[in-house]
Amino acid sequence: MAIQFQKMCFTTPFLLNQCGVQPREPFQFSPNANPNSFSTMSPIKEIEMHFPINQTLSNSQVGKLVDLWANVFAADWNYKIALSTYLYLTQLPTTPTYESINPNTTAGSKLLKIWDDLVASKAAWQFHESQGFFIRKTK
Repeated sequence: MAIQFQKMCFTTPFLLNQCGVQPREPFQFSPNANPNSFSTMSPIKEIEMHFPINQTLSNSQVGKLVDLWANVFAADWNYKIALSTYLYLTQLPTTPTYESINPNTTAGSKLLKIWDDLVASKAAWQFHESQGFFIRKTK
């Protein structure tokens, strides 16, 4: 028997004002961001959350889940930027492995830290994902 899910959409203002989601990227521009820079992510306006049909969530529970998911979303974005920078600076022809990154360079040490952050944020979200929670950006 398949697990049944329910779906809800949430706008960013609702998440920030009613659910306690941290006002930060990916939900708004960073105050120091250059809106014309490729490294600035366009703010999320709406998300869709799927969760088991027998589950009831309070606004604060939604906020905590969305914050965990947003950590992965932002960490993945930061990883892509750091990897692009590292590849540009090192002129590597292929994507490096974790072990092949030079930690003695500024770009290498930054990429390793961001990679570690991405792995940690994915691990924190993985438990909830295994319980049937799924979130995606819709707008």
